[in-house]
Amino acid sequence: MTVVPVGSNFYINNILLSEGENVFNVVCQDKAGNSSQAGLTMVRDSQPPQLTVQQPLNGAVLPHGSVLVKGTASDNDNNLKDVRVNGNLCPVDNTEFNLVLNLFEVPM
Repeated sequence: MTVVPVGSNFYINNILLSEGENVFNVVCQDKAGNSSQAGLTMVRDSQPPQLTVQQPLNGAVLPHGSVLVKGTASDNDNNLKDVRVNGNLCPVDNTEFNLVLNLFEVPM
């Protein structure tokens, strides 16, 4: 492990993070030999969430009015807060989401 000091900051190169939670112990020591330590936890999440749209069906032909968009969204840590449906924020509750979208006819 290489520690690179830059001003009052430092950088550590080539640390491999496992998927999920990684715990580090950070220790500093001054020239007089006094030291202090702190714990540091980082989470590596390289997996995308899973998303399924259940309603409306893909390719559905809909009249103008409104449509219920319904589906499920989950992640490895089940920590999804929301999804966006055509830019509209929609909360996720126990992996499920639903949002009513108002449809407008576009003049040709």
